[in-house]
Amino acid sequence: MSVRPADIRMHVQRLLADEQTQLNRLHELLLSESAVLRGDDVAAIERVGAERHECTSNLMRLDSERRELCRMLSHETGRDGFEQLLRWCDPEGTLHRQWQANLSVARRCKDHNDRNGAVVSVRLNHVQKLLTAIRGDSPSPVYAPRSAAAAFAPRELGRA
Repeated sequence: MSVRPADIRMHVQRLLADEQTQLNRLHELLLSESAVLRGDDVAAIERVGAERHECTSNLMRLDSERRELCRMLSHETGRDGFEQLLRWCDPEGTLHRQWQANLSVARRCKDHNDRNGAVVSVRLNHVQKLLTAIRGDSPSPVYAPRSAAAAFAPRELGRA
């Protein structure tokens, strides 16, 4: 029994549609995360983080399924192999346009994620400075004579 391009096309069409749904959801979550990160609502930050994790897990599962399909049909598992598979099962290029649209949303998600990561980094640095001030410590130099582990060892905050 041979593999028919039409059958593979239907499977890839479903994969790309599922991926589009997850990428759009991730994009919305990253926008929500950006707004939440500007506030101090820890529960909202945790909720958005958990939803983002679930969404990225779904995207990783879809990517794994796409790679397995490529492997099963003797194509490379990367982007080039998938595009070869698209040309074989969809010579009209409809699926390739959907694939390109998904890649575009993925790039936007990456940009939003990078910006959110920068906000988290700045806030974390700010909290570290506040903790240093509360402890009464002087900031450790980058190249301290002590080991890095000693520079970040827990310190007693005070006694009652």
